[in-house]
Amino acid sequence: MLLIRREHMEEYVTMDEMILAMEEAFQIQESGAYEMPERMHHTFENNVALIMPCFMEKEYSVKLLSTCPNNSDKNLPTTLATVLLHDAESGELKAILNGAAVTGMRTGALGGLSCKYLSKPSSRTLAVIGAGAQGFYQTLAITAIRDIEEVFVYDANPITAELYKSRILNKNPNLQVVICPNAEVAARAADIIVTCTTSAQPVLSNDPSLFEGKHMVAIGTYQPERRELPPVAMANAQQVFVDTLYATEESGDLVIPLEQGWLQPDKVTAFSQWMVEKPRLQQLQQEQTVFKSVGIALFDLVAARTILRKLEQLDVVSPLEF
Repeated sequence: MLLIRREHMEEYVTMDEMILAMEEAFQIQESGAYEMPERMHHTFENNVALIMPCFMEKEYSVKLLSTCPNNSDKNLPTTLATVLLHDAESGELKAILNGAAVTGMRTGALGGLSCKYLSKPSSRTLAVIGAGAQGFYQTLAITAIRDIEEVFVYDANPITAELYKSRILNKNPNLQVVICPNAEVAARAADIIVTCTTSAQPVLSNDPSLFEGKHMVAIGTYQPERRELPPVAMANAQQVFVDTLYATEESGDLVIPLEQGWLQPDKVTAFSQWMVEKPRLQQLQQEQTVFKSVGIALFDLVAARTILRKLEQLDVVSPLEF
């Protein structure tokens, strides 16, 4: 059994490899070659705990995750998680993985994959609203897919924005990273907009010019009463893509616009289904589009097995025994 730490993943597993893994995960999702029981979702005070299992022919995984918005006041990550990866035939525990890193890498890869197909190939600028772990991984993925030259970042906590800038420049010293005074300044300057917050209210103003012709990746909130995007972001989108249709019941970014009539149901498409033939690909790249991710356990399983196989191949992590 391997204990796989964050530093193992970040040093030995590339974002390009994780994006390819998430493309495979969408193919598996569309084929139905997996079993995924409904995840357990429990809210306590202002915090959320999730238990997310998924089963495939050769492996199964369980992710234990908590999101605690007030953790930033304690100098702790907002999201803490562990992923357990088992052999499906024997039940043997193959690996314990840092679940926050798995979640960050696979969610970043999902956003990057959406940009691979839906953003303008000429995109050179990126706005990141929310500079925590998810903002970091989204940036790594999107800069792996597009030739991004400038990143405009905003976070409600200036210290978090500075830490993000330092981490990104450590990974990619050639990027220009601009810390913005508010989210609107960042979004207006960018070709691609990513929101990575736990905000209960939209983090951007309801101004159509902020979003026209841009691809947006919304990955922060996943509770039905919370939303990151304003009405026009959804109402004016030519298509809204979701990583699972369950998002229309779980995420306020979809629940509220659908209930209010800002978004019509026929504009919401499962990304896995669209990827089979990729209709209107070149046209969509020039239009206003949204990719909303709430995450499913299948993505954790495919990510975890990809990480395990790479580290086993390199033989860089010593096994542990209970």
